[in-house]
Amino acid sequence: MYEFEYELTKSDYVDFNLYHAKNSKIVNKMLIVYRVVGPLLILLGGYYMTDGYKDLIGIIIYGISSLLWFIYCPRLHFKSIKRNITRIIDEGKDTSLFDLRQVVVNEREITEEIIDHKTFKSWKKIVKIGVSKDNLFIYVSDVDALIIPKKIIGDEEESKAFIEYITNKFIK
Repeated sequence: MYEFEYELTKSDYVDFNLYHAKNSKIVNKMLIVYRVVGPLLILLGGYYMTDGYKDLIGIIIYGISSLLWFIYCPRLHFKSIKRNITRIIDEGKDTSLFDLRQVVVNEREITEEIIDHKTFKSWKKIVKIGVSKDNLFIYVSDVDALIIPKKIIGDEEESKAFIEYITNKFIK
């Protein structure tokens, strides 16, 4: 049995949303479309702006622009997600996100208690498990997860042991 008491930070929520976006099939498909369609539109626009292939300098500029778009699109996309999530959290009125929470992980379930609210998550309800550099995410639905910062679990070995415990419970 594991027991944790902690408060989440804004960076924990941002980390979860970035992890979720990077591992989402839909977001990755959209990103592929952005990476391919953007350069094609730039090249097509460049073709018409340079009157066909008559202006070699214009063609080179549009070609470099489309290449830069292809290379930097993922970085800009995830930077935009991070900025938007940070804005949403900053303007939000729900301060319970950052309240002290107690999490108990045992053989039967995961219990999370936040001030006056207590939830029980059966192992059968766990959808998947995700691990980022700083956090462990126990998904209870396709878009909602229990966030457990690795720093509260302990050192690297304790963290690996806990993740292995969770994974074994989830697989059964």
